[in-house]
Amino acid sequence: MDNTVVYVRVCFLVIGDIDTRQQTFGAEVLIEARWSKRKDFEPRLVITNLDKNQKERIWFTEETDEETKETLITMHWRLKGIFYENMELKYFPRDIQDISVCISVEGHANGVELVEDSTKISSLSMCNFRDNQEWILFSHVEIESCPEHEESDVELGHCTGIVAKCRVLTSTNLRYFMMTSVLIMFAITLLPFTLFAFDPKWNTIRIMGTITLILAGTTYRNAVFHSLPLISYVTYMDLYFILSMVYLCSVCVVFAIISQYKEDLQRAKNIDSACFEALWVVVIFYHLFLAAVFFSKTNKFAYCSFRDYTMI
Repeated sequence: MDNTVVYVRVCFLVIGDIDTRQQTFGAEVLIEARWSKRKDFEPRLVITNLDKNQKERIWFTEETDEETKETLITMHWRLKGIFYENMELKYFPRDIQDISVCISVEGHANGVELVEDSTKISSLSMCNFRDNQEWILFSHVEIESCPEHEESDVELGHCTGIVAKCRVLTSTNLRYFMMTSVLIMFAITLLPFTLFAFDPKWNTIRIMGTITLILAGTTYRNAVFHSLPLISYVTYMDLYFILSMVYLCSVCVVFAIISQYKEDLQRAKNIDSACFEALWVVVIFYHLFLAAVFFSKTNKFAYCSFRDYTMI
């Protein structure tokens, strides 16, 4: 027997708060499933990533296809709830997060095929995005088919389905985070070079100055932490702060090593000059590497921008 094709369309009516710590988001969606009328047939749709159902309403309508003269039944499912989403913001603040609704069919998948409705495009409401002060919402919705996994289908009790995705950019103001976080931390990493102005015999002052910079960097990191998304893993922004602290600690160790040659002032000055040049090379290549990695993660941003443009 041929599979009954069920055409699915998803509209994001409201997208509420995005909780990166709990990995959930609130939303109100309208799911429309359309199929040819058959006796005693009704797909039992389920949302597999629904964490908490707050309110729902289901109703059915019938219409006749003008070309095939078939009777089509459309199920309208309006749902408000909390949805689970795997938050992946490792490249923050230049990262894009999927906001998805996963739809499947309860029971056995035999005879049912969920596909995207090509006659009615899935959409979202840009004006009803409540978290727009922290995130930028792209204006398109994509429908993707879930890959088949026979073992998981049997265990979970539902079939392979489809996923409706909209996307948000993690930072509403990239320049703000670059100016308040990266640029100031970059200035702190450069300040140790000013300590080389002191003669090597004054290494005590150098070490005290470096320790002060370490404390200043740690304090500043804790201060800006509250303005960043709360997530439970290390992002590229966190990695930059951590490596900067490692660099400052290394400078402090270098000054301590140079102080061992205070009796031989000429040798201490030679080692001092070599360390000064080596640290410049480390800082330059370290920042060039991070910048290259950071801006290489813009492919997904360009793709989403292109999708928005083609949907106009």
